[in-house]
Amino acid sequence: MSTVGHACIGPVSAAYVISLLHSNAVILTWSYYDGNILFDGAVPVTGATGTYYASTYSYYHSFSLFGRSADIAASLPYAVGNFQGTVVGAEKQLYRSGLLDSSFRLSVNLMGGPSMAPQKFAKWQQKILLARVSRWWLPRSI
Repeated sequence: MSTVGHACIGPVSAAYVISLLHSNAVILTWSYYDGNILFDGAVPVTGATGTYYASTYSYYHSFSLFGRSADIAASLPYAVGNFQGTVVGAEKQLYRSGLLDSSFRLSVNLMGGPSMAPQKFAKWQQKILLARVSRWWLPRSI
């Protein structure tokens, strides 16, 4: 289930978009998953199904880094799930709830994206944009 944490960076993935200097955003996303779980014989489990959802709380802030437009984003996902299946002939059920992998992103526009105040931003026309994005995950287990 930790891969859900990796997917949860999506809501704040506008790394190549120039935003106003000192913009902030708080973002809440919710995902729901329901279906079969395929183990392909790797473990002695058959008829496995699961239902879980993940809520992700994210924060975004744009700033100036050496005169270039830059931003940071942090996401904290939380998931709740119910799973069931047959393990070596016995019906089993499993409930899990907890934090998933936290993710962090720093992006800096290296070419074509100066940091701008609102007056300059309103007149700016994007031509070329080159950015560097770094992402980190803080592993957690449910």
